[in-house]
Amino acid sequence: MLPRLSLFFVFSVVLSQFAFSENSENIKSTESFSLEQAINLAVQNNYEIKKQRYALAAAQAQYRQVKGQLDLEVGAEAGYSLKQNPVDENDPDYTVDSFSTKEGIFSVYSDNTLSEQTSGSVFIQKLFGFGLKSRLSYSISRQKDTPDYAYSAGFPESEKLKEPQARNYGTVSLELSLPLFKSFNDSIASLQLESAKSYIDQMNAQLEDSISRTVIDVSQKYYNYFLAYNYLELISLLQKKIVERNKNMDSLIRVGVRSKNDLLAMQVNAKENQRKIETALAEFYDAKTELMIALGVTDPDLVLPPGKDSFPKINVEEIKFLDENGIDQKFIENVIQNRNDIISLKKNIESAEKKLRIAKVDSRPDANLGFGIGATGTEYSNSYGKLAGAGTQNIHGIDISGKLSVTAKLGNNSKKGAEEQALAEYNSLLAEYENAVCAIEVQVKNIAGKIAVYKNSVKNADEVLDLQKILYENEQKRFNAGLITVDNLLSQDEKYISAENSYYKVLINYLLAVLEYKYYTADLIYIEKY
Repeated sequence: MLPRLSLFFVFSVVLSQFAFSENSENIKSTESFSLEQAINLAVQNNYEIKKQRYALAAAQAQYRQVKGQLDLEVGAEAGYSLKQNPVDENDPDYTVDSFSTKEGIFSVYSDNTLSEQTSGSVFIQKLFGFGLKSRLSYSISRQKDTPDYAYSAGFPESEKLKEPQARNYGTVSLELSLPLFKSFNDSIASLQLESAKSYIDQMNAQLEDSISRTVIDVSQKYYNYFLAYNYLELISLLQKKIVERNKNMDSLIRVGVRSKNDLLAMQVNAKENQRKIETALAEFYDAKTELMIALGVTDPDLVLPPGKDSFPKINVEEIKFLDENGIDQKFIENVIQNRNDIISLKKNIESAEKKLRIAKVDSRPDANLGFGIGATGTEYSNSYGKLAGAGTQNIHGIDISGKLSVTAKLGNNSKKGAEEQALAEYNSLLAEYENAVCAIEVQVKNIAGKIAVYKNSVKNADEVLDLQKILYENEQKRFNAGLITVDNLLSQDEKYISAENSYYKVLINYLLAVLEYKYYTADLIYIEKY
């Protein structure tokens, strides 16, 4: 299940919260394509977001791998061997024993000894976070040597050797090993775990930052798509007007308001406007293609024409933003603490710092202190049932062992080189962090200034467009009355189209500036994890 995402986004310049939907079917059921639908699609399908999700999953898997070093490990093993030990008749060992009695000299011979060995053990071992390795085991072994006896003629039955029984041994032992220079606070396993945890936090912050950047990128491309579509609609509507004007020219010529040259100019106007429609259509397809790439979709049916409800009535006084003078050091420090790109850098530095410590610790000599304690028992019996409990019989004390080993590589160039590389990477990240922090105040104050500029433009946008509409309608009436030329009317057509486009550009500039402000002040999106 993907993390649930919530986005603080700008609609009516009121930051409303909504949850991203994984189902794209609802897009096809609407008559237009909204910015909210575009962002929903992008969050699910955008390549950069997908890649960052996979990076987060990889970081979590890496953490699990590192944590696996500290898992409890259990095991068991068993073995059996059978060996023939033949003896040549000329070998002195061929004669096992010889003795004399009143009846004569008697001897015992053996030309072969059958050796059976059985062994087994169970163990449990664990590496602790502070570097201690422990192993607790119980081992058993069974040794039975069976000579193939032969006796000289007349050997007394009462003197014949009995077949030896098996010797069973059982040992319980605890073995401990501690790397003296690489343990406790300098335990490599513990440092690796901390580094992996920081990397997860870094990838989480990068995912949120990637979504924020995608929201801004998709918004820009959506608005470009809207402007291209709106311009295409306007000049297509103009073409219909031109055709209607051409139909009315005959009546205007008959009453003496217009001339045949005006009719010819109107026809030229129609041809020229048709060329503009074709160019606008190509630009519309380009804008749609760029938007689809940003969304990460290939089905053009998902991206319907944009709706003008993407631009509701805006009251810029409803939401207050800090001006440049109101942005103090406390505000900047709060941004530094919460901006996802800065958090990502911090976590990257933490991870690099742990890697540097690992490289420093790893470059130290290996000094291992080993200690073992245990006990061994034995029982002389052919019964396999006695083998398992042999470690509890005939114990005569405990076994203790100790070991100290030290190894050091002369020169140690490979590990020293790794330490220097880790230090260089750490310092590089520190420089990147300092540069990013220095840029924050400039970014925030710059975008606050832009919002103030665009805010004034938005206040006047409605009034300017309304005046342009009235002027345009009046000029069309003056044309019908023969008071202006065809060229003048064409100029008014272009001015009206330009005015409407400018109106939307003013709104777009303001909305995008608000988006950037929310991004730079760490208030654009958050991820709910569940």
